[in-house]
Amino acid sequence: MSRRLCDVYASAVRDAAIDPLELGQRLVAVLESGRRVATYKLATLIALLDFAVEHLPEQPDSGLAVPVRNLAERVIEIYWPQVLPFEGAELKQSTQPAASILQQTVRLRSHTGPGVSLAVVRQAHAAAYES
Repeated sequence: MSRRLCDVYASAVRDAAIDPLELGQRLVAVLESGRRVATYKLATLIALLDFAVEHLPEQPDSGLAVPVRNLAERVIEIYWPQVLPFEGAELKQSTQPAASILQQTVRLRSHTGPGVSLAVVRQAHAAAYES
């Protein structure tokens, strides 16, 4: 993320307790002005927003701890349906040569068939899911 986008995000987080609508507007500005070199940034932002909405602190000024594992699982859930081939071709999620999150999700998906849910994989292929 560029310095400008980091500043916008930091300002949005700082002001979130004051005006939730403004926070939403600033997040949209980040999405609209960000470079589109990989989808993981958007997936991570969506996962963070979902977590924040589901775990609103009782006190508006309180911080919110986001467990990295929880965030990672949410990003995998977003990617899970996207890593299936579309009309015989793999969809490209990054302009970079190595998209680690995508590659690892594809590797995990290789343990299953196309109709298998991520929840089933968590149980049936626990070692692969953990790695």
